[in-house]
Amino acid sequence: MGRPCPHCGQRISRTVDECPYCGARVQSQRPWYVWLLGGLMVLILFLWLGDLSSLAHFAETLFNFARGVGNQAP
Repeated sequence: MGRPCPHCGQRISRTVDECPYCGARVQSQRPWYVWLLGGLMVLILFLWLGDLSSLAHFAETLFNFARGVGNQAP
């Protein structure tokens, strides 16, 4: 599926950086699913490289701290 060149109006591909008809530089458009897949890959990479046990310990410590602050009398 193409799009019109903003300079000459000819139909061009969505992934090109330059119009093949007039030579004008155009910003390429990426479909929404490319951004979704990229974000998913980054999330998987962070989860794979991260230490989940330390994250769980941090969350538990934070929860206990918040619970202790809430129980204090003024």
